[in-house]
Parts: sequence; C-alpha cells; structure tokens
Amino acid sequence: MSNTPVPDALIVDLRVLKDLFAQTCKKLDVGFPDGLWLKLVEAYQEPQRHYHQLEHIQELLELHHQHVTQTSFSPREQGLIELAIWGHDVIYDPQSKDNELKSAEWMKHHLPHDWLSTSEYAWLSTAILATQHHSPHMDPTIQWLLDLDLSIFASNPARFNRYHKQIKLEYAFVPAHIFEIKRHEILSQFAKKDPLFQTPILQATLESQAKQNLSPWQKICPFVKPAHLLHKPLKP
Repeated sequence: MSNTPVPDALIVDLRVLKDLFAQTCKKLDVGFPDGLWLKLVEAYQEPQRHYHQLEHIQELLELHHQHVTQTSFSPREQGLIELAIWGHDVIYDPQSKDNELKSAEWMKHHLPHDWLSTSEYAWLSTAILATQHHSPHMDPTIQWLLDLDLSIFASNPARFNRYHKQIKLEYAFVPAHIFEIKRHEILSQFAKKDPLFQTPILQATLESQAKQNLSPWQKICPFVKPAHLLHKPLKP
C-alpha cells in the first residue's frame, strides 16, 4: 500500500515546530534544550507512525495558538499545555496498551529537572494519561488538551478520510475486517457524545464539523463482531 500523502497533507516544517517549541520554553522561562528537541523530533519520526507523528503535533499546536488567546490561561499554563501536546504521544507503539503511561514517564525522565515544580510534573503526567480514554475532566487546562487532541474529527472531509487511512496503516497488523469493526465501535462512541468537546471555545469552533464527519459512523456496523478477537482498543 502506498504511503504517498494525498494533496491536502500538511507540510511539516521543522523550523516552524522549533520556533513553537522555543515559544513554549520562553513561557516556562527556560532555555532552549537542543538535546530534548532532537529526541522529540526523533521519536515522532519513528517508522510505525502514520497519524501519530509530527503532522499531528503541528496541527494541535497551530490550533492551540489560534484560539488560546481567547482563554484565561496564563502564559505558564499555556506552556504546560504545549509540553503536554509534545509529550502525549512521544511513546507510540500501536500494539501496546500503555503508551500514555510510558509517554508520561518519558517526559519526566527527559525534561530538565528544574523546568517544572513537583505539582506541575504531576499535572503533566495527569494530562498525558487523560488522553488515553478522553473522559470528561474537571481541570480546564486538561479539557483544552483533550479537545485539541480530538480536533481531527472536525477537520475537512479530505483530511478526516486521510486520518482514517493513517490509523489503518498504524494497525496494519490487524485483519482489515477486525480493524473496521473496532474503528466503528470507537468512532460511534465519540459520535454519540453530546457535546463532544468540553471547552466552550473549541466546542463552538469544532463541534458542528466533527458531528458531520462522525455521523456516518453512527450507522450499524455491517460486520459481525467476533468479541474474542477484539481484546485491545484502538487509539483515536
């Protein structure tokens, strides 16, 4: 199967991403860590990634910067959210059940020890772990992160279809009919959420298009569900 991107593919620009990471460092009042930057880029360029790679990070960061000025988040809170964006998929093995836990541990191990307070490191771990199940959360900063992570559902139809194909490539080890059953199960659950997005700002911006993209997945799945084969949930 060809991995050639379709025309609507985002052109990932490492210079843009590096500048955004430098802005994060400035908000946290820390110097730019060249070693950490290179490790993050290397992690997100691993060959098993098709959706959970630098394009995903760039999309989330750009949407975040587009709307975060409408929030009351302090510059430091914004920087923490941006760190969580970088960290939430830094470990990604489609065949693993604990990517988020390992990602949280990776960030704690690789971030300079004097960057964050003890409570901020705890927040970062909580935020990254929250992206595993996308359950409603009480913390507005984590709500914001979760909404950003689901923003792919509100992309234009061509991008949404490419997203589905990218996820399918990541789960190429799963038989095609099993994959379609599991994707239907996951996306139908998101389609039923009302509202899907937790923050008023991103709900107003993204909800309508997301529901439109997800509506076909509310139909009954045409496959019979072999439950004994479906032991592992697929990540959105």
